[in-house]
Amino acid sequence: MQTKIIIKKHRYLEADEITDEGVFALAGAVVLQAVADFEEAYKAYIAYDCEMTRSAVFMESAFFLSEDFQFYTALDGKWLLEKVKSKVREEYYDETHPARSGRTESPV
Repeated sequence: MQTKIIIKKHRYLEADEITDEGVFALAGAVVLQAVADFEEAYKAYIAYDCEMTRSAVFMESAFFLSEDFQFYTALDGKWLLEKVKSKVREEYYDETHPARSGRTESPV
């Protein structure tokens, strides 16, 4: 039995096919994905404070603090990072857990 592999050719959009709504939707999706990625990295940092989780938080936060971030949204990257960190701390920070007790600082 032969297996058929279908390879679709990529097609570039013509200039008249690109809309403002599509560009704004894509930019919003990029920011939302960056928020989700940072949120997961920060949850891991709270659960397991080690070099790997600190590094992940630092790497995921770099986008928010870069000049490129301004091209995607009018939001302030530092403000958004603080909002996400605050949300994660409220939802996932458990002071009774011995590994997390008293630790609220962030590597970023």
